[in-house]
Amino acid sequence: MFPDSEIAKQYSCGRTKATQIVKGTIAPALDKEVTELCQKQPFGLMCDEGTNRSTEKEFAILVRVFEEDTLVTKFLHMPVCNIGTAEGLFTSLTKVLSERNIDWNNLGAFNSTCATRWLSLLTCINRVLNQWNALLAYFESHEDVEKPGKDFNVAFQAEGVMVDRLHKEMCSLVRRYLGRFLPAHLIADVPLKEIQFQDTSLQFPDEDLIIGDQAQTFLEDNKDELPVPRMLQ
Repeated sequence: MFPDSEIAKQYSCGRTKATQIVKGTIAPALDKEVTELCQKQPFGLMCDEGTNRSTEKEFAILVRVFEEDTLVTKFLHMPVCNIGTAEGLFTSLTKVLSERNIDWNNLGAFNSTCATRWLSLLTCINRVLNQWNALLAYFESHEDVEKPGKDFNVAFQAEGVMVDRLHKEMCSLVRRYLGRFLPAHLIADVPLKEIQFQDTSLQFPDEDLIIGDQAQTFLEDNKDELPVPRMLQ
């Protein structure tokens, strides 16, 4: 934490103490610093609203201001604003500026729905660029095919109540898998329990099954050593 001091380098503290230092000492000092800058000169606002992990809507407010002849971006405040209308956001913004005695007349520019989104995107883009070669090799080694369970997985992992949808999504998932080895007319408009999926005479021939190029090549290269029975036989 303090690489320029051998003594201070040994400093450590627990989560509770570190939290109080940040919230009680560092944060007020930084807040005072950015407030004084906005009180003395024109500044620009960049605002964005987003939902945090606890489903509260937070209103991020950044400012663009000159500091020692350099244009910088600084964090001003991030109040909770669960009413995301124009009036609700304006009320929250007005409260933040009023609490800090920042004059609206100093506001020279305003940009909305950009602050946190672009800052988070920058981190993502940098991570992608750092891993680009590995990611490129990974995706080029996989077939561009739609995963049958994608929609079901999204519904299954949703945070909201999905009991009313899961049965429908599960049935749809089963039908998609059945469609890999049964003709569509045997699946469509037929109750799931009545589909004769175990009747091998109704199944596609092995050579017509869609199993992917890599799996197909593997089976063909090893067909003498790994005899493959008909689907579900």
